[in-house]
Amino acid sequence: MKPRTLLILLVLVAGLGAFIWFYERELPGSEQRAEQAKRLFRGLEADEVAALVVESGGKRVRLERVVEAAGEDAGEADAETADAGEDTPEPLPLPEPEPEWRIAEPAALAGARADRFAVERLLDSLTALDKSRTLEDADRAETGLEEPRARVTVVDEEGGETTLEIGAEVPASTSTLAAIAGAPEVYVVGGAIVHDLDREPGDWRDRDVLAVRRDAVERLTFDPAEGERIVLARRGEEYWLDEPLVDRADAAAVDQLVADLTALRAREFVDAPGEGLAEYGLETPRGTIEIAGDGEPLRLEIGGEAEGEAWYGRAGGQLFAADGQLPEALAREPADWQSRSLSARRLYQIDRVTVEQAGAEPLVLEREGPDWRRGGDAIPYTPVSDFLFAVTDARAERLARRDAARAAGHLGAPAITITLAAAEDAEGAASAAGDSETIAVYPPASSGEVPATVTGRDYALYLAPATAETLRDSLERLRDAEPLPPDEPADGEAGEVDDIEVEVEEGD
Repeated sequence: MKPRTLLILLVLVAGLGAFIWFYERELPGSEQRAEQAKRLFRGLEADEVAALVVESGGKRVRLERVVEAAGEDAGEADAETADAGEDTPEPLPLPEPEPEWRIAEPAALAGARADRFAVERLLDSLTALDKSRTLEDADRAETGLEEPRARVTVVDEEGGETTLEIGAEVPASTSTLAAIAGAPEVYVVGGAIVHDLDREPGDWRDRDVLAVRRDAVERLTFDPAEGERIVLARRGEEYWLDEPLVDRADAAAVDQLVADLTALRAREFVDAPGEGLAEYGLETPRGTIEIAGDGEPLRLEIGGEAEGEAWYGRAGGQLFAADGQLPEALAREPADWQSRSLSARRLYQIDRVTVEQAGAEPLVLEREGPDWRRGGDAIPYTPVSDFLFAVTDARAERLARRDAARAAGHLGAPAITITLAAAEDAEGAASAAGDSETIAVYPPASSGEVPATVTGRDYALYLAPATAETLRDSLERLRDAEPLPPDEPADGEAGEVDDIEVEVEEGD
């Protein structure tokens, strides 16, 4: 054989081997092939399903997947930045958006959000549906498939449809008979699929009443039928009262409120209110809560009481019954939303502390990694932590406007002034915790209460005597804390060097 012919054959063999290797490595093994052969919907991928049509009990529901375009706003912003000639880093890839399912039929529910978990459970059941036996040329009347008790049609992204028909139960088993519409074969499959299909149309609805994320809530407006309008608005990482008074809001109370709103689920829907809204307390609601965030504001109406300590509400035109404490939140007075915390800081947000006290030297504390320094000396962490905890954990017994407290003679010269600050970056800008916070603690009033004021708040906070005493005691221990001994230099490190005599011989 000529060398040239041999070389050509070797190239062809190598190419064929490479093709076989690259092709067959993607093919499933024998066990996988056997597993796939049992699947009724071979090759069905949940993310390729565009719609589902469920027919059960004489009722029909069509569910359609809606995928919002990702990154449109970000793309527009990048284009504007590029037009402005700004140098920007390469944008990070955006995560794939979660598919949202909507009800398209029946008309009474058209446009309503579908319960994503119920839809995904049905898709999982379909993709994993195994045929344990195949009955050839089975009589459709005898198998209950001439008039199936349920159907589910899978619509792919190209509009192709495949319908699964559910027939009679298999006696003395948990299985049922099923077939693909238009095909002669009848299969024995698990009966769990029936439970995923046997739902009333309304049961496919998403029971989450308000489609809003906790971090997207920017403003909350309460309009009770009896009482004052209350507005809570986010300022950075905090919520503040904007109406009918201006003050820092109670962080724990607002966090609980936002959690209740974003987790609100309908216990049941009321699709036919009957003679009107009066019997549900919604003709004249107890009040409304408006949630403003990313998109259009959401409006929640709170009505009368329902059975089982529930209450009626309405959102987006849908009437429902729900559990929870939102009616109680609506009834709270403005003062109930005010923060009674002496400080808005958390321990990890504090990197520098300055204390000025009548009759004592100013005290300056600075965080240095995990340690603290008082002046230039390192001191134990415990007394610093105890003092900062006493400050950030202190809560007032009551509040009063500053002008009223001043008129009562309670805000003279401060006994203690505490300034809390976050670390600054390399350019001297404050960190995410914001500007510094100054707390002034005054001598006790005649009642024994200890008034205090905080920067940014137009209110005096009256501390209980025990709270003020805890603060003063922790400050005293902080002043008396002994500095830590300096670290001993490790072997080989620079330190004190003993005098060493060196004898040098003079040369000739």
